[in-house]
Formats: sequence, structure tokens, C-alpha cells
Amino acid sequence: MNESRSGGMNVSQIVRLVLFVSAVCVVAWLFYTIRSTLLPFAIAFVLSYLLMPLVDYLESHRINRLLASVGVMGIVFAIVVVPLVMIVPTLVSGTQDLIQRMVGDRGTWSCIVENSGKTTVYLDHFEANLDDFDVNGLPIELGPGARDTLVIGFSPQVYATREGRVALLGRENDLQQKPIALTILGNYPLPSDTTIVEPSQLVSVGTSEVLLSSTQHAFGIHKPGYLALVKDYNRSAQEKLEMSVPMLKGFNLADTVNEKLEGIGFALLEETP
Repeated sequence: MNESRSGGMNVSQIVRLVLFVSAVCVVAWLFYTIRSTLLPFAIAFVLSYLLMPLVDYLESHRINRLLASVGVMGIVFAIVVVPLVMIVPTLVSGTQDLIQRMVGDRGTWSCIVENSGKTTVYLDHFEANLDDFDVNGLPIELGPGARDTLVIGFSPQVYATREGRVALLGRENDLQQKPIALTILGNYPLPSDTTIVEPSQLVSVGTSEVLLSSTQHAFGIHKPGYLALVKDYNRSAQEKLEMSVPMLKGFNLADTVNEKLEGIGFALLEETP
């Protein structure tokens, strides 16, 4: 009988264990709930622990402990906080400027589309002859009398004037219809007015009719980004390479260089212990 009791846990021990585990879980949950409140105290504790030897050192040289503590905290504040206040805004501004230079300028034109016919018109997607132009807001469904706004964007790939043709493709009563053609100029010396204009230009979509703000628009001067310029340079270099060495036609120099660089990078990573 005594051996069985000594070899196992009695009821009171099990109850105490359950209560202890429950208390630990409750305390852990409380700490997790107020973790954001405890964070400053945790940082203060770590700083005080790390800086305590310096305070003791100053006190050993006959400096008042309170004065030593205030001096150490002032030094830490000057070293950590002041540079952050001065550097972070500059760093954020520099990063935004770098992103702007990499991506380049972008112009937008809001074109209102209104269905003036008696059947529902769907505009599904667009096609453009140049990568400089895109359309946001598709697909749209326009019932009779309904209107919506499409945003035509211009992200120049080169500095030269660009003449693009954008086709808005759609259907009427599930039948594919003739696309709506837009003529868009980019980097044009005489840009169009960017004010949103009420739709007044009538175009046909099957048996229905659609009103547009305009079928033509000219964007002013916008600078291309570095990425676009590098892409255009690679394209020009590729064309010159194919003209000089016809047997290399179809050989993509940029892709080959990228593959080689990626291979070297992976090899270095594999050799790194």
C-alpha cells in the first residue's frame, strides 16, 4: 500500500499541479495581452542592465550616482535618438526619390464612358501598340444610361515623343464588337487639358452608342525611369547585335547575361559555409 502511494501522485498533488499549470497559462496570457505596454519597461530594464557597469565606474571615480545615471542616459539619448530623428527623414526622402527615379514619371487621364444606347455594353480589356500606355478600370459593364471612368496611364519608356493607339475591346449582348480606338500622345510639347470633361464624343459599339470624354489625348513631358532606359538600351543593343552578326538573331543578350549572373550568385551561395 505504501509503495503504491510513493510511486504515484495522489489527488491533492494532481490538483496542485493543475492549478499551477493553469496559473502559468493565465500569467502567460496576461503578459501576451499587455505585451505592447510592457515593451518600454523591457527596453528600460535591458538598458539599465547594460549601462549599470558604466554608472558604477563613474561612481567609483567620486561622481554622484544620480548625476552619473542622468549623464549616461543623456549620452545614450544623444547617440541613439538624435541621429534617428535627423537621419530617418532624410533616409525616407532619399528612398522615395530613388524609387521615383527607378520607376520614372507617370501621367494619368480620366476618360468618362457613358452608354447612350439601349443595350448593355461590356468593355473587357485593352490592347496598346506601345508599352508606355495602359488602362485601369477594366472590365466594366454599362447598362443603358450608365457611366464609368477609365484611367489611361502614361509611363514613358524613352525621352522621345510617343504616339500610341489604345483599343478598348468589348462586346454587346455577348457578341464581340469593333474596338473603341483611342489615339494617345506622350511627351508631347502641347499637352491636353487634364480637367475631367463630360462625355460628348459619340462612338459606336455594335448597335449601341457610347459617349466618351474624347478619343484623343496628349500627355506632357514625363521622364522615363532608369529601368525603362536600361530596357530600351538592351533592346537597341540587341538590334545592333543582330544586324552585325545575323547568326545571333533571336539570341537575347540581356537574358543570357542575367542567367550567367544568377548562376554565379547561386554558386557563391552554395560555397558559402
